[in-house]
Amino acid sequence: DEIDRNPELDMVMSMFYNVISDENGSDCTMEAVSVKGELRDSYTGDDIICNRLSEMRIPYILAWNKLYRCGLFDNVRYEDGAVHEDELIFRSIMERCSHIAVIDKPLTYHRIRPDSIMTGCSAKNAGCALRWMNEEIKYYRKRKLYGQLHRLEHMMCNRYVSDKRYMDAELREQYRDSF
Repeated sequence: DEIDRNPELDMVMSMFYNVISDENGSDCTMEAVSVKGELRDSYTGDDIICNRLSEMRIPYILAWNKLYRCGLFDNVRYEDGAVHEDELIFRSIMERCSHIAVIDKPLTYHRIRPDSIMTGCSAKNAGCALRWMNEEIKYYRKRKLYGQLHRLEHMMCNRYVSDKRYMDAELREQYRDSF
C-alpha cells in the first residue's frame, strides 16, 4: 500500500514481532518492536546512515523487514559465508536511496533461537563484526559523525569484552588495535 501511494520510494521498512524460542524450539514469547522516537514521513539513505546508531529505534540494518527497489542491488551482493553480511552492504544500499518510508507497524516475524548464529558467539561472528565496525568507523571519521563514531566504538568495546574468549590471539589484537 505504501509503495502504491508513493511510487518514488526506493525502500519501505516495517517493524516486526520478535518471537523468542526456548532451547526446545517452543515459542516462549512474542513482542512487537515499534519505533522509538518521532517518525518522519520520509527518509533519505543518508538520513539512515547518519542516524542508524541513534536512540531512535528503527531497524535499519535488518535485510528481512524491507521491500527494496530491485535496482538497489545492481553490483551489490551479500558475501557468501559471511556473518553480518547485511551490515557489510548496508551503506552501499542506503547510499542509493533517495526516498525511504518506515512503517511503524509489525508486518514480519523474527524468530530468535538460543542456538542461532546471531545469538551465539564464535570467532567467525566476532571477526565479521569487526570488519563491518572498522569500515563504519572509517566512514564516520571521514564524515565527522562523532556521535555515531562514539556509539560504534562503545559497541565494539562491548563486543570485545563479551566475545574475546572465542577469539584467537590475532583477532583479539585486531580488536584492540581498532580502538
